[in-house]
Amino acid sequence: MAAPQRSAPWNEEAYKSLCVALTMSIMETSGTMAACKDHIVRVMAEHGHTFSWEAIRWTTERLEDLCWCFFEASKGPAGKGHSPDLKDSVVNNMAALGHEGLGWDAIR
Repeated sequence: MAAPQRSAPWNEEAYKSLCVALTMSIMETSGTMAACKDHIVRVMAEHGHTFSWEAIRWTTERLEDLCWCFFEASKGPAGKGHSPDLKDSVVNNMAALGHEGLGWDAIR
């Protein structure tokens, strides 16, 4: 299977779709990396975001933590759009969960 071409830059809608894909992947797959990977890529494509796995690859634990961090950031003032505060909140929450050294560029 050829890797899909990247449809657009990462934007607020793509991040929302990634959160949906992560949540669905955790709930609807066996939890193996291969199952999660295929599921996430498929759900992202269903939401109009055709990113390759290389653009969104993470470990299952990081995927779960990232989903939680985006959820937490979206509840507060930082969650109002794709702002530096949102980015900082996600980076800081990931570090607090033990994923230190991940800057925004590594997350996006």
